Amino acid sequence: MKEMNWLKALIYPALFMVMTGCNNAIHETSISGKTTDEWNGQTISLYTYQNGNKKILANSIIEKGKFSIKLPYDSSYVATLSIDMGMIPYLQPVALEAGKIKVLIGEESYVGGTPLNDLLQTFMIDKALFIANDTIGEEESSKRFATFIQQQIEKYKEAPAVADFIKRAYGESISATNTDKK
Repeated sequence: MKEMNWLKALIYPALFMVMTGCNNAIHETSISGKTTDEWNGQTISLYTYQNGNKKILANSIIEKGKFSIKLPYDSSYVATLSIDMGMIPYLQPVALEAGKIKVLIGEESYVGGTPLNDLLQTFMIDKALFIANDTIGEEESSKRFATFIQQQIEKYKEAPAVADFIKRAYGESISATNTDKK
């Protein structure tokens, strides 16, 4: 009987520690990224816009081609990772959600590791393929792109953070096309 009490004394605290450790992970957004070494020493910023004003959520210094950012998780939305490169900054959308997000920045870009980021990456690939395969005139191309964006918003309606990002980032193309019809 004493063996059982001794066992409980070890198991229950260990179980409690594991459960509270997992609980903290549920409430945290962790971004780990790799870049080319040419950006060592550069600051990478994570920001969003609130009421039209840019809000910096976190910064990290790129060291040995790596960076990491941790934030408390409160809701899912798409923010932007940015590296200031002078006149034209490097920008990478990233869906903030609980979990471990993986980012690759360089000749090829990738964001994934969580369900919303996997969807966001799929959208970015589909958009790049659409643009690469679009060989028609500018006016017709604008109409086709607006249709493509509307289809993507519909496709991702079950993932509001991604659909809202697409509307904010590319909704102007839909508005311009609708204005042209009038």
